[in-house]
Amino acid sequence: MGGVSLWHWVVVAAYLSVFLAGVFYRAGVRNVAFNATGLDGGHRLVSRLGRSRVLWIAVSNVVVTVATLGLMRPWAAVRTWDYMVRHTALVPGGPLDAIVGAAGEAGNVASAEYLDLAGVDLGL
Repeated sequence: MGGVSLWHWVVVAAYLSVFLAGVFYRAGVRNVAFNATGLDGGHRLVSRLGRSRVLWIAVSNVVVTVATLGLMRPWAAVRTWDYMVRHTALVPGGPLDAIVGAAGEAGNVASAEYLDLAGVDLGL
């Protein structure tokens, strides 16, 4: 009775399936949401995350983080964000002066809310 039963493997397979589905889902939803987003003046956002590449980054990040007992977690987070930033873009539909001017008039409220949304705390 001390061995690994079939139910243990079923639970491991279920967790692995949920992890893989979550990675695929997040990459797909990000691409759809960004590609459907437009700004005033005809500007649009573009996201081209490859699902297999995102899966590779997620799996290798988990392996490296576990192997180093969590010491490489910051590296893994930067690696993930680096890939996302490199595959996300703003395609301007004209001059960006109107957006920059509107953001300047709005003041720090918009930037403060964005920083809250992104999880950045400046402690001011």
